[in-house]
Amino acid sequence: MADLDCDPADLHALIAYLREIGRHELLTTEEVIAHATWIEAGLLAAERVALEPPGELRAELQAVAGLGEESRRRMIEGNLRLVVSLAKRYTGKGMSLLDLIQEGNLGLMRAVERFDHQLGNRFSTYAIWWIRQAIGRAISDRSRLVRMPAQAYTDAGRVTAVQRELTQRLGREPTTAEVAADACLTVARVERARAWKIRPESLDLEETDQYVDDDSIVLRAALRRDLQYQLEFLDDVQRAVVGLRFGLIGPCAASVDETAAALRISPDEVRALESEALRVLRRRCAIGLREYAA
Repeated sequence: MADLDCDPADLHALIAYLREIGRHELLTTEEVIAHATWIEAGLLAAERVALEPPGELRAELQAVAGLGEESRRRMIEGNLRLVVSLAKRYTGKGMSLLDLIQEGNLGLMRAVERFDHQLGNRFSTYAIWWIRQAIGRAISDRSRLVRMPAQAYTDAGRVTAVQRELTQRLGREPTTAEVAADACLTVARVERARAWKIRPESLDLEETDQYVDDDSIVLRAALRRDLQYQLEFLDDVQRAVVGLRFGLIGPCAASVDETAAALRISPDEVRALESEALRVLRRRCAIGLREYAA
């Protein structure tokens, strides 16, 4: 129950849901392409149905639209387990697992409607971005006492990151104009983003009680978790090289020579492995880690 992060009252519903989605078989690459083709054809047919007078052509268009809707349903059902696996990573942020799954399913539906198989992308890779976006926006909306618009949440994170970078670079607190220029925002949007960072305070708060801003703590924890997930796509040696070189393993980042000595390989091999690993991570960051740079 603790692993599921679910209230006892919702536990049976969650178990029943997991059992239900387990009955749907995963789709092969060929099935995904076929369903995506029918979905596209069904949408085009549905648009023409209203323009066609009653007759044989209208009936054929309605049949194609029905097949497209069936393919859409099958695409959604075949990827519900992907939503659950992603939703589990966002537990403990003010929303139950059932709510996270529900929001992720909405993102999955949008991904199914917008997927273009002709671009050559895997559907699961494409859908992950939409699912994560839906879950992230739901958390930003519901995890605060005062609801925060998605754009304001993005602005607030960008302003915080830019202000921290400018403080280190300038050796002083930057002005609002400097933050706005570096963040490519207007002064008004910077001031509005700072206002959104102010949290409501309890009237029972004692003067001796210390306020803890847990946003940065949660963000770092989420970044480390998602980074570890991305590293799983590297082989063991590449993962060890990246871990040592960037301080993910050990107390601090290691040099090329130190990494070579620890892994008993040559420095040239370390550089080649690091370069290849970063190339793989950059390709995957488009759907994974770049949102933390906002």
